[in-house]
Amino acid sequence: MANKKKASGKQPHAQQPALPMPSQNTTQLSETDRKQNSRITLTMTGTLVAFALNLVMAYFSWSSAGSAQRSADEAKEANKLSQANLDRAAGRVTAKFEFLEEKSDPARFKDFMKEKDGFGTKVLRMDEPEDLLRWGPRVRLKNTGTEPIDAIRISVNYAIGAAYGKNVQQLDPPPIVINEESSHEFTTFGKLQPGKVANIFVSPLLAAQMTRVKFPHYSDKDQTGIFTVRAYCRLVGSASYDRADESQTMCFHFDWRPAGFSSESKSVKDILEVKPWVTID
Repeated sequence: MANKKKASGKQPHAQQPALPMPSQNTTQLSETDRKQNSRITLTMTGTLVAFALNLVMAYFSWSSAGSAQRSADEAKEANKLSQANLDRAAGRVTAKFEFLEEKSDPARFKDFMKEKDGFGTKVLRMDEPEDLLRWGPRVRLKNTGTEPIDAIRISVNYAIGAAYGKNVQQLDPPPIVINEESSHEFTTFGKLQPGKVANIFVSPLLAAQMTRVKFPHYSDKDQTGIFTVRAYCRLVGSASYDRADESQTMCFHFDWRPAGFSSESKSVKDILEVKPWVTID
């Protein structure tokens, strides 16, 4: 007889719903996306790097172009300066200048207007070196060119004259006066720019000429003379002086007493030690 088993009080376990498992295709797709995303990231990174490199290259190209242009400009300017120096050395570019007429001011001369011996008229006469300094004869030189002048040389020369007074007679033949010019070079006044004027005081140069002019037969008589002044100018960067046209000379005409301008006089020696001077307008 078959034995019957008693039913147990326990309920059978309920079956859990099965979770969907990712399929093999889904897994493969996710891996593909990751690779594609990686490639996209690498591509973007490469593009950014290339863009940055292009910017750097463009900057260096621009900088190189600017540097090349600056070098070209500097070379052009250097060539221009070199050519200008060659032109000066060859005499193709010279200093341009002219004397200006001094405006006559009677007040400057009234203290030195004195009676001319034997004639009864008044003349401009220097009796001693101090008169020459107080009078202050000068020439005015204007730079009429386009280049600055950095040196000026002035020369003064006794051109012609005579002794006069009571009992003075014309000698025949006329005496020959041997003389050499007095000159001075000005190099410390700065630059005489185009259009500017240099005032050059020449009292010491005139005094040097007056002491050399002697008339042995009439050494105690008053003398009259004409003194010529010539100028030579040197451009900045030039090695030599340029001279003005022969017509460009200035003249001083006045009288003096030789006794006051003896080369042995202390006053004369003092004035001869004074250097001519220059001012710029």
